Amino acid sequence: MEIWELLKEYNFTSSDEENNNEENNTINPNILGYIFEKSIGDYRKATGAYYTRSKITNYISRNTLNRFFLDNINKKFQTVLPWPLDTFQQLKMYPIELRTKIYKYFIKLLEKLKICDPAVGSGAFLVSIGELIVRIYNFLINILGFKRLIRFKEKK
Repeated sequence: MEIWELLKEYNFTSSDEENNNEENNTINPNILGYIFEKSIGDYRKATGAYYTRSKITNYISRNTLNRFFLDNINKKFQTVLPWPLDTFQQLKMYPIELRTKIYKYFIKLLEKLKICDPAVGSGAFLVSIGELIVRIYNFLINILGFKRLIRFKEKK
């Protein structure tokens, strides 16, 4: 059996919580990380290669994007948005005109954003930050009433 035939038997998800049922052949990032760590054995010990759990990658992704956005927005608009910027609710203290400009600037920042994970391994950081970027993008597009330029298909 070729590897592709074997892989067709499984459903791959990007979320640890999604379809967490053994009977439906779902493979999530934690399972892939476990396989990755077990398959590299002695190499892992010699090189320090490890799978990073989603709680950690989510924390790092959130804080990295948070700092990037806050630094750029505070500089551009001479504002003092608080650290951490946990939700967009914190922007409600500003007049609607300024908020709209800030939201539009968020989109410009997202369009210019480049992410590099030089030690990519299983891709856990890239998946985590990618999901966060999509959530931020969708929020901004919805609040501004724009048409989505990018369509993401959700697996059901």
